[in-house]
Amino acid sequence: MIGSSLVVYRIVEYNPLLDSCNMSTAEWTMIAKHIEQKYERFDGFVVLHGTDTLAFTSSALSFMLENLQKPVIITGSQIPIFEPRSDAKDNFLTSLLLAGLYEIPEVCVFFGGRLLRGNRSTKVSSNLLNAFDSPNYPHLALVGVELSVYNSYIRKTTKGGELMVHTNLNSHVGTIAFFPTISSLQLESFLKPPTQGLVLQSYGAGNIPSNRTNILSVLKQAVERGVLIINITQCSKGAVSNAYETGMVLEAIGVISGYDMTTEAALTKL
Repeated sequence: MIGSSLVVYRIVEYNPLLDSCNMSTAEWTMIAKHIEQKYERFDGFVVLHGTDTLAFTSSALSFMLENLQKPVIITGSQIPIFEPRSDAKDNFLTSLLLAGLYEIPEVCVFFGGRLLRGNRSTKVSSNLLNAFDSPNYPHLALVGVELSVYNSYIRKTTKGGELMVHTNLNSHVGTIAFFPTISSLQLESFLKPPTQGLVLQSYGAGNIPSNRTNILSVLKQAVERGVLIINITQCSKGAVSNAYETGMVLEAIGVISGYDMTTEAALTKL
């Protein structure tokens, strides 16, 4: 409760419960369809989720739920709720308040006092309580003694257009990070059918070795076969660009710039 406002909620539990490491496109589809079925009945939704793939789920849902006009907040905890000391209670209760009392028409992650845009979030720590952050986008809200919502960073509601749920997901996509000893055979093997999309994690501002013509040839051939290749940076902050020769080479062969997307967002958008 905040002031005279009260949040009334209903808990729905999936059976069986899954470790988040075991989640994939089928579970994203199940969550999205459940939100669609209950969309007119509730003012907002909170999804309790394990932390390991939480950012993948939040990114996927942000693309699957088109014309979303209500909050969908994904949260979890680093310490299980049944432990004497846990961050679960605060994350859960604050997520309920944000979903029930505020106009936040987008998929978000709430964790460790921060409300983050869902497709901008990534897990940054395996052991700290503020385990998630959005390195390339401001926090949507900060929660301490006071609850501060930054409306200027939040997606605005739009008039017209019903919720559309996209469930035709492609699981034949993957991600690979460049490393100095990568061979053309390794890359070629990864890009063979049934692969239809690849998130390429390059160095720095989007660079790969421009003198490795065999690797460039493998990438070019894959693009010509119709494989979508998105170039993002391995760095936690910043973006790719074609400011350097090696970045321009990728653009020339048809690799798509992912600018400042997270790995999770780029993969799930594919």
